[in-house]
Amino acid sequence: MSPNITDELIYTVASVARPKEIKEVISLAFGNNFQKARDKLLETMLAHGLSGLDIIKQLQKEILETEIEPQKKLALIEKCGEVEFRMSEGADEFVQLEALLSQIALAGLKE
Repeated sequence: MSPNITDELIYTVASVARPKEIKEVISLAFGNNFQKARDKLLETMLAHGLSGLDIIKQLQKEILETEIEPQKKLALIEKCGEVEFRMSEGADEFVQLEALLSQIALAGLKE
């Protein structure tokens, strides 16, 4: 594709969202800006052609690296597992991801 290997080229070929995009989604939701978090999530999924399962794996990774209380982190990781299970059983991916964003927003409200 190109003799120069760049971050942009790697993310394009790998079909994954940039970590900063996922961090922004989490930050928006945690900051009680659910609508913007939802819009950013949809934009990211469409821009990179990602499935809900792809996104949930990235969300889980970024939640683990987020600076929040350990109890909140554990609760959110548990929610990630529930959402991933539901998606694998055939539930609507975007509805499940919205539900997860709502849990992230609720965790932010409890500070």
